[in-house]
Amino acid sequence: MQPALATAPRPGDQRLAADAPFRRALVVANPIAGRGRGEAAARELAEALASLGIAADLHLTRGRGDGAERVRAADNETDLCFAVGGDGTLSEVLEGVGQRNTAVGLLPLGTANLLAVQFRLPRAIPKVLEMVAGARTTLVDTARVNGSLCFLCAGIGIDGWVVKELEHRRRGAITKWAYVRALAQVLPRYRAPELELVIDGKPVDGRFGFVLVSNLALYGAFFRLAQASRADDGLFEVYAIPRADVAGLLALGARGFFSRLPGGRGKLWQARQVTVKSPTPVSFQVDGDYRGETPLELSLAPERHRILIP
Repeated sequence: MQPALATAPRPGDQRLAADAPFRRALVVANPIAGRGRGEAAARELAEALASLGIAADLHLTRGRGDGAERVRAADNETDLCFAVGGDGTLSEVLEGVGQRNTAVGLLPLGTANLLAVQFRLPRAIPKVLEMVAGARTTLVDTARVNGSLCFLCAGIGIDGWVVKELEHRRRGAITKWAYVRALAQVLPRYRAPELELVIDGKPVDGRFGFVLVSNLALYGAFFRLAQASRADDGLFEVYAIPRADVAGLLALGARGFFSRLPGGRGKLWQARQVTVKSPTPVSFQVDGDYRGETPLELSLAPERHRILIP
């Protein structure tokens, strides 16, 4: 079993401890993130936190669920948890934190890093230290999707199939080109689904070819969503697109890239509970991971996490 690595304040740093914004940190890192830079970046971050007088434990993840388990086991002195990697690593840290009032930081090294883009989180360690010293946080809502944590989005339809294909073919770290290749594999056999939608207990008239439930104002790092979207308002935005054949998807992508979704015939609601059903099973993704097939049940969760921001 891999031992946790500890970093204590260096000689001379103890004088800073009284003024440090946090007492103890846990750094959870995906060692293969950032094309193999995850472990080195995490060690550098742990040493940098020590320069602020913050003792840090370092944990390198070994597989799915490992990071969340380590965060759950953190002692009561740990008041800061850092994720080093992508949105998946951050998701595990949030899952482990649960309802504790622990601040959560992110050193973004993943492929998408949607939360990092939304809040303009720094990648350079000196800037990360400035963020830690400032101790400024913002709240982020979470939801449960068929039992899984969701803090970014859930997509039902084409992106669910793409992520499923990607995970089937995945070998090591994921790149943006890997998504392009997965899309190319999916499109020849793609058929637009017929999705039924229930929002806060009320069925919505009509059927839809693509549904996205989102907590942010962007999707996929390139597509802009409703400008009024906020991550801390106790609501998720629901985007539903009636036409989702290949031509409709191209139009949807262009609209999201050059203006904002939904636009056109697309629909937009805000909700605390969302149900998506279909006559035949349709794949869906949650926060960039394949999570199964319809029906999908999303419910706003009581956990709201404090995220470190510049």
